[in-house]
Amino acid sequence: MDLPATSIVLSDRFNAGAVRLVRSLPAPRAGASLTPSELSVLAAIASAGSIAARDLARYEEVTAATMSRIVASLERKRLVRRKRDRKDARLHWIALTSLGVQRAKEGRLRQIAPLAAAIARLDKTKRAILTEAADILDALLPAPFPQTGD
Repeated sequence: MDLPATSIVLSDRFNAGAVRLVRSLPAPRAGASLTPSELSVLAAIASAGSIAARDLARYEEVTAATMSRIVASLERKRLVRRKRDRKDARLHWIALTSLGVQRAKEGRLRQIAPLAAAIARLDKTKRAILTEAADILDALLPAPFPQTGD
């Protein structure tokens, strides 16, 4: 593949910046009631809206059995609900409950607070440039999750 040098340099800068950005954010805290795995799954479901259990396991890179245990724990904590697919009874859709939405939002805000504070210190022009760059990246990158269920 013959790519322009500017595209390679820019891609390298964005990749390195993304890695530094992720490493600079605080890791999600397990706290008293959620394990790191549960927090990760909660965040993934929040991003997906509703996701098939098998796709969630694939995304989190765990076995179906492991995902089933995590989802069952989140169900007991009333953070997610599991619903059978209307067309395929073997398929389960996982979605957040209102409490799950609240917990996921709180966790995400805690994690991104340092970055949000740094962005807030930028002048209006630089924030507009970052907004445009984020829009462009969103258009370039594939969606992380498949179509959602009902």
